[in-house]
Amino acid sequence: MYLDVFFLVNVIMDGMLLLLVKRFLKAPCSWRSMGAAAVLGGVWACGAVIAENALGCSAVTAGSVWERGTMIAGSAGALMVWFWWLVRFLAWFSGAAAMVYLAFRPGTRRDLIRYLLVFWIVSAAAGGIYGAVLRNGSRSLAGVLCIGIGICFGGSAAAEYLREQKRLQERLYEVTIHYQGRQETVKALWDTGNQLYEPYGHQPVHVISQEAVRRLGDQVTGVIYIPFSAVGTEHGMLPGIRADWMEVAKDGTMVRRLERPWLGISREPLSAARRYEMLLHGEES
Repeated sequence: MYLDVFFLVNVIMDGMLLLLVKRFLKAPCSWRSMGAAAVLGGVWACGAVIAENALGCSAVTAGSVWERGTMIAGSAGALMVWFWWLVRFLAWFSGAAAMVYLAFRPGTRRDLIRYLLVFWIVSAAAGGIYGAVLRNGSRSLAGVLCIGIGICFGGSAAAEYLREQKRLQERLYEVTIHYQGRQETVKALWDTGNQLYEPYGHQPVHVISQEAVRRLGDQVTGVIYIPFSAVGTEHGMLPGIRADWMEVAKDGTMVRRLERPWLGISREPLSAARRYEMLLHGEES
């Protein structure tokens, strides 16, 4: 690959990696600073290749000196191997740090380390994918760019998925329900979209799965029917019961206690992955 093509590939790939860091961390940065950092990465990579060829000493040549030489030459070869890898590591570290700083301008050392860690992770992942795909595939510029675009879109989707999982985890609580002398603890999602009220006193209704209610006992009393509407159900009726009280906790610490809450019983699971069995009313958040 010619040096100008090598430079172009590195600029594009560094830009895509920086874009993935931006997506993963929701980092504020401009396209101009990200482009400048990508160009810096391309220049850095080309400079490393030129320096390596100019010095004429690589880990391979150093290793061959170590294998063929006498004890003195072998020791020198070993030192050359370690020195070469140390130089490569320092060049790689300083280049990554310079790109990250130019693109995101982290205010603290901790932020810089955080950006660097994510940059290294996405770089390692992208390098692994490149190695697997290009091992038996085309090494043309078009092929490299297509793989890079695929990595960028796949990484962006992964970043959005991880952010969604984090948001979901932040809204999950442990709820202990007390009903007629029995109690049951379930995972609950604080759902701001749940605006269901019972029709008699206009009090909030928390929705719970039928399976969770069964664990409270075989029989329930004082059942009312609560009208509701949802996607795919324009008009429906939800059976509801009134618990004695309910304790809402987060990470083992009680957030609040709800007296005489209404529970609407859903015949269908509330979470496809069964991550939670209850939807807390949005008013209570």
